Amino acid sequence: MLALLPFLAVAQTSFTFDHVVAISAVGVSGRSATHTDAVEAAVVDGSFQPPHAGDVVHLPNGRTATWRDAVADKTGNFSGDAFSGGYAFATYDARQPEVMILEAAGHSMVYVN
Repeated sequence: MLALLPFLAVAQTSFTFDHVVAISAVGVSGRSATHTDAVEAAVVDGSFQPPHAGDVVHLPNGRTATWRDAVADKTGNFSGDAFSGGYAFATYDARQPEVMILEAAGHSMVYVN
């Protein structure tokens, strides 16, 4: 037996990120016996905090990298060193619980929440 359930009308919300903080590659992978990534390590061990422009990340090789402001161009795209193997961070604060879909291109993964 098929039951038809009423659907609730939901106002569609759209949001475009035009500003993020970004950091260039902070790890080593590829042909390395081990994979190191300072941001990923912080996510995994629970110490990751939302970054701000100017925050410094200490890399496994003794160097540092700095989170920097990044602004989308007039077509809504981001570019720069950080967008080639690095990370971008942005937040969206919902006024109420809602389901949203991230529409993005050119990335290899995304963390949400």
